[in-house]
Amino acid sequence: MLELRNTSTHVGSSISINKIALWIILFFGVFDTARLFTPLPSFLGYLKEVSIFFLFLQLCLKRISFNLRSYWGLTFVLFFSISLLCINRVFFSSYFSNELLIYQIKNIEFFLLFLIFFNLKKLVPSYTVTHLIDIYIKLSLILVIVNLIGTMVPNPICYKYIGRGFDSTMFIGRLSLGQPAMASFPILLSFIWLWTKTNKGKIDFIFLCLLLFYIAASTAMTAYIIILAVIIFNFFIFRKDKKQFKNNIHFFAIVLLIAFCSLNVLISYFSEFSNILDIEFLRARFLKILGYGNFEDKSLGMRSAYRAKILSTLYDKDSFIWGISPDYYEWIKNVNYAKIPIENTYFDILAKFGIIGLLSYLSFLFGYIKYALNTYKIYHNKELVSLIVSITLAMVLYSWTLPIFATYCMAFGFALFSAYIFTCKDSIDE
Repeated sequence: MLELRNTSTHVGSSISINKIALWIILFFGVFDTARLFTPLPSFLGYLKEVSIFFLFLQLCLKRISFNLRSYWGLTFVLFFSISLLCINRVFFSSYFSNELLIYQIKNIEFFLLFLIFFNLKKLVPSYTVTHLIDIYIKLSLILVIVNLIGTMVPNPICYKYIGRGFDSTMFIGRLSLGQPAMASFPILLSFIWLWTKTNKGKIDFIFLCLLLFYIAASTAMTAYIIILAVIIFNFFIFRKDKKQFKNNIHFFAIVLLIAFCSLNVLISYFSEFSNILDIEFLRARFLKILGYGNFEDKSLGMRSAYRAKILSTLYDKDSFIWGISPDYYEWIKNVNYAKIPIENTYFDILAKFGIIGLLSYLSFLFGYIKYALNTYKIYHNKELVSLIVSITLAMVLYSWTLPIFATYCMAFGFALFSAYIFTCKDSIDE
């Protein structure tokens, strides 16, 4: 009896520690970009890596459950294996460094997080993926407030001019602490989750208005395109459901009106305080979106030149099939580009893994759509199909503007929602 009680206590303690680790990776999954604009030391960010590997190690000891017989499962393992191989190639690189190794390790966090969430019950029996998503959405609302305060209200805790703000002021004219695409990403996924749900309550309505307003004011271009694509697809998939179609139309019209009015009020109110927001930048950016003005995004031109150089390097070194190496940015250092990977997942994979890696990633993305079609065929679940397609669209489009697997908030968000997609069928079967 004594031994049994000790075992029970040990299991209870283990689960408590797992909960703490889970909350750590969840916290960073939402607030990681805002953390960079605080006085907290940068090494604090490694807490999430420690927590991920701690949970994954436990999962390995408990035996990982995963369906290898499905198309998506096979492509997942293939892409995961190629990413692991890339870590091995780091040690044979001519430019080996700890930073290079850390960057490649970050690229596998999506896979580890997915497996953790997919097997969540084995680590924390009282938690479900749906439960985590509900918490994620609530934290995203707090993120909206944190970003609004952090860009407009001087304070010593989280503000645009402290932390990373001392070194980089590229995004200080927007309502985001850091690059808008990253800073607004949890908010975008929250929008997708709420919009694809058929039952929209008043709280969700107010929340969605705030989300859309924040994303708009952050001028996250890719987010605009994803929002539009998600809305159009929802109208298409529910076109025969007259009640749902009308609800979507009315809901979208009201949300758009509120977001537009809120933005106009904000710009009018703060137009006299240029030190708070760069109103002219926001105005020029929005005019450019509407097809007016001559706003020029220099970063886009730099990315295009960077991609062209990578392609020419691939051909020159006969590395098109297997890639240059994980340190490909060192090869093109002589053209005065920063010593950083390209902000494009497709070209980042092409440079590191070659055409083999790129095809494996595209097959991996196709697996989502294939799963959506099978889901609709078996369950006729339009809501789930809409979510799958929306998440796939977000991955496809954001892959063009950022290295999503090396960007923690994106790796976390996609892993969490992917785990929901590939586990919610269990509740459907029940």
